[in-house]
Amino acid sequence: MCSVCLPLSKLNKTELIKIETTSAINKKMATYEVDHQSSVSRHDNKWRENIISQLHERNRTQTSCFSDLITLHNRLFENVNTLRGQNMQLTIANETLRRETSSSTGTSISLAHEARLLKQTEELTALHRKNGEHMQQIVDLNKKMQEMVKELQAKDTSLAECMETTNSLRLEITKYINREREYETINQMLKDEHQALQIAFESLEKKLRKAQEENRQLIERLKKYKERDAEKLNEENDNFLNESFTSPTAFLMHTISKFGKRQAKVQKELEDAARDTRPVSPDRSSLKEGIAGLPTTVPTKVSVTFSAHEGEVYAVKWSPVDRILATGGADRKVKLWSVIKGTSESKGMLVGSNAGVMSVDFDSTGTLILGASNDYASRVWTVSDLRMKSNRVGRARGTTMLLAPTVQRHYFRADPSNYHAKLPHFASLIGIGGYRTSGSMYYLALSATSKDRGRDVEGDWSMVG
Repeated sequence: MCSVCLPLSKLNKTELIKIETTSAINKKMATYEVDHQSSVSRHDNKWRENIISQLHERNRTQTSCFSDLITLHNRLFENVNTLRGQNMQLTIANETLRRETSSSTGTSISLAHEARLLKQTEELTALHRKNGEHMQQIVDLNKKMQEMVKELQAKDTSLAECMETTNSLRLEITKYINREREYETINQMLKDEHQALQIAFESLEKKLRKAQEENRQLIERLKKYKERDAEKLNEENDNFLNESFTSPTAFLMHTISKFGKRQAKVQKELEDAARDTRPVSPDRSSLKEGIAGLPTTVPTKVSVTFSAHEGEVYAVKWSPVDRILATGGADRKVKLWSVIKGTSESKGMLVGSNAGVMSVDFDSTGTLILGASNDYASRVWTVSDLRMKSNRVGRARGTTMLLAPTVQRHYFRADPSNYHAKLPHFASLIGIGGYRTSGSMYYLALSATSKDRGRDVEGDWSMVG
């Protein structure tokens, strides 16, 4: 009886020791709390509560993912403890029954108890086997859970990288959308400008076609006038051959008077053809016809020499009212100079030409200056503020000679074979007219251009020899 009761007494003593230890600890903690409750301040309670809340929060966060596993584990341990207690009770009952059966005479009860004991032993073995299987399942689940945690961490890292990439791509998309809007705005502006330029181009093209048609008509009329002039010149030559003059002077005066009348008529017809509404000064027109008999001398001495242009000088013209000299050259500029007492001073520079300036001229008041260049255009500038007022384009070839209505014609005697010797600084002569092969009459309206850079004189002379 003592040997049977020994395990129960040991179990009870262990439980009693645990209970007593727990109660003693609780009593000590209660006593400690009571003793120190009065000395603990409200601040201490706060940080203790904070620590407790943090511990609870940590416990909750760290055990939430294992709660099901812990519950299952606790349930298994409870089942094991229950089965262990039942096994202990059955063992005690088995020993009790065995002792009772050993003292009794009947064997049938002992066999029944042994059969029952064997059955319960088999059940206990099966329960131990199940417990081992459950423990193995717990281990496998722990490993699987650790692997899943690692996979989850890897996926979290990948997700963070993807989120960062997504944010950067969204920023780039926003930037590209803004840039696309800017390009659309610029494209719309360019379309509007192109449409406006297209309209302006169509208008200018219409004007160009109209101007070309007018130019063609004017050229045809000019050709007719030239042909008529050539016919009259041939007629005069025939008359010269048929008629006899008493002296060369009479022939000269007769030829000059005819040429003056013919030129005045041609000029009037050209002005009508060009539809020029500018009034012609009667003094100028009469001067063109009546100045033919005035004497003229050839320049033999250089008065002033200065560097006028960065290249060849093509044209020179004096102002009709001031001592202002206008020069045009290959540097595409028209320059104004004040020449007083043998010195020259720059008064300004007129720009805007796209090629060399071939001819310049002033108006009758000296306030406007006209320049013709090799870029198929003629331009008008104001002398006071040196600004361009007009730009006319319409010739198929470069304009090489231009005369205003105020040009005067001077006549002088010279030897046709020696005019280069009398004009040593002139490199080229451009003119209109002709002379007899016999040399008795030489008639030429010419323009002289300097062969030395910076020297240029332009005139309109006629030679009669």
